[in-house]
Amino acid sequence: LGSFLNYYESDLEYIARFQKIIYRGINDEDLDGKKPGSFKAFINEYRVARNISSSAENENNIKKLLEITQKWIKSENANDVDGLAEAICKAGITPRNRTPVSLASKILMLNNPWEILPMDSLTKASLKYSGTTYSGFKIELDKFKDNEITRNLLTHQLAEIGRYLSPIESQFKHCLKDIETIRYNRYADKVLWVGLENK
Repeated sequence: LGSFLNYYESDLEYIARFQKIIYRGINDEDLDGKKPGSFKAFINEYRVARNISSSAENENNIKKLLEITQKWIKSENANDVDGLAEAICKAGITPRNRTPVSLASKILMLNNPWEILPMDSLTKASLKYSGTTYSGFKIELDKFKDNEITRNLLTHQLAEIGRYLSPIESQFKHCLKDIETIRYNRYADKVLWVGLENK
């Protein structure tokens, strides 16, 4: 709960600002890592900047990443994390041409926080998933999220801190629909992130 409360407002800020990028296009603020809520700040905070090449000749790779993502989101495969990871790899903007599934999952979470949760080494370990694809990860993730005992427990814990969440969410209700589902998914992600072995 502490980790969730610590990051919840910034998570909503990243999601809300990314939704704007989809409609208005990319501007300089999105690429400014010092600008709160910017895409570059998100890449840095979520520790996936290392998945993007940073050599002198590739200094515009964050912008290229956003352009690839924007095009992908407008396709019929907008929720295909593995597909986006392949597209990013083919663009030649990842070190040693790696397929950045974790990066793709975190970006597409910004686009669809109602269905997509990030995949990384910590959440994989909590779900005891040893594969490399998001499609395989999502099978285990859905089992966790849809388990009645888990859902009741997480919903109850969130209700206990509702008075702290209302002021945060009130800033975003005008631009984010169904914020209750986002709240549940962001908390489920934090529970997995800190590790299920202690639960």
